[in-house]
Amino acid sequence: MNPTPLISVQPKGSDSFLFIKREDQASLGSHKWRFLERTFSEFSSQGIQKVVLSTTGNAGITASALGKQYGIQVICLMHENGSQEKMSQILQQEGTLILSQRPVRFSKYIAKKHGYTLLRGSQDEQAPHDYESLGREIIEQCPEVDAVINFCTSGTSTLGIAKAFESQSKPLPAFHVVQSGSPRSVVDALHPSSHQKDDESVGLHKTPYHDEMLELIKESRGDAWHVSQQDRDDVQEELQNLGLETSFEGVSCYWVAKQLLETYDHPVVIFSGKQWELLGGENAHRAVEFTDIDAIIESLKN
Repeated sequence: MNPTPLISVQPKGSDSFLFIKREDQASLGSHKWRFLERTFSEFSSQGIQKVVLSTTGNAGITASALGKQYGIQVICLMHENGSQEKMSQILQQEGTLILSQRPVRFSKYIAKKHGYTLLRGSQDEQAPHDYESLGREIIEQCPEVDAVINFCTSGTSTLGIAKAFESQSKPLPAFHVVQSGSPRSVVDALHPSSHQKDDESVGLHKTPYHDEMLELIKESRGDAWHVSQQDRDDVQEELQNLGLETSFEGVSCYWVAKQLLETYDHPVVIFSGKQWELLGGENAHRAVEFTDIDAIIESLKN
């Protein structure tokens, strides 16, 4: 794919500019294609026909689209309180969607009992290298970048961006990772006394790249941030006035960038996913118990 655009904007009430990397304008709507295109090509060459993953939405949309392209069945597990717009896009791409309160546990169960290949970027050693292309584009488009603000799910994209700077022997920018919901593993590790009850239930547990992420943040003199729905509401109108529509991840990162405007001269914000339309359709499955999962998998055989 062609490089995604990088634009500069001047936030309301500020004399400073920040730079936005529009990964949400990729053809599949997010930066996940950088990892998943290689992955599904390998799946196809290996004869893999059934894949399962837990997702907050972006990976599920891209995986479902690539599954359709390669003739691979994709099952996406999402938390039932997740984005309805992203749920509808997974269904639009003909992915099988299962909603539950235990998406990670159920995806592992489907892989183990029913023989699906488990897709987890956080356990793929190649995944951070797939995201080096994002870092190289940032270096080319904004050579003076001194901070990168990126939403943290598995952590692979942030680590991949850092690898691009290391491979070109360039000084690391300060990495500021953003989380939302509860749990928020990286934020809690760096700011253990800041944890408060959150009104959102979809968050990030500790992943295999957790410790490496913490080391990168400390080495680059960055930080980890938790962003609430109220924080996003505070900048949503401003983004609309700038003509920018993006996912909740992008809005969260923009809020953090505004807090850092006086600290950095060339901060780059990653808009990692698109603001999708809510489409109709009630084709998602729901699972509470393991027996529900078994019944769903059986129904897919018919």
